[in-house]
Amino acid sequence: SKECTEAFSFQQKAISQLSVAVSNNRNLTQKSLQSIISFTGKLQSKSIYGDEALQGQASYLAGLGLQEDQLKKVLEASVELSSAGVGNLESNVQNLAKTLTGTSGKLGQVIPEMKELTKAQLENGEAIDIILQKYNGFAENLATNTLEGATKQVGNLIGDIKEKLGSISGTLKFNAFQKLIPILEGINNWLDRNIN
Repeated sequence: SKECTEAFSFQQKAISQLSVAVSNNRNLTQKSLQSIISFTGKLQSKSIYGDEALQGQASYLAGLGLQEDQLKKVLEASVELSSAGVGNLESNVQNLAKTLTGTSGKLGQVIPEMKELTKAQLENGEAIDIILQKYNGFAENLATNTLEGATKQVGNLIGDIKEKLGSISGTLKFNAFQKLIPILEGINNWLDRNIN
């Protein structure tokens, strides 16, 4: 169906963007890409966030040049923090990534323990460790013990099923378009040359 093809297309776009971000990051490899994709799937299963949204944030972090372990920790800490009601996923990813440059920024105002960290401690990821310890379990609790969480989990699983079904028709459609493009380009070029 159209919904399945659209779900596949959305997922394919997220993976494609992540793939480019990973290949442009000298700290990451194709093995890292597969590991990050797997990790975002696991985060989806214990949170309210879909893997596409998580992969989008992973693309951003890969673009910053983070290493795989840093990227995963920032994602997980951001999911936990957002699930606790502190900020949203995107702003938390951005703010936690900033801590790796040695500044506590906005999160330092909200989380007092972060103010006490030195620049070197921030650069070593200790702010992220504080978040992971202080907010551990919020994501899974929200996903499994609330109506919102159950609703998002069901939606994410239905989305995954649609993606898999859509991959069948989406792949056929993509292959057909790949063959059609040169033909249409030829017609367009012929028209450009012969119509004045």
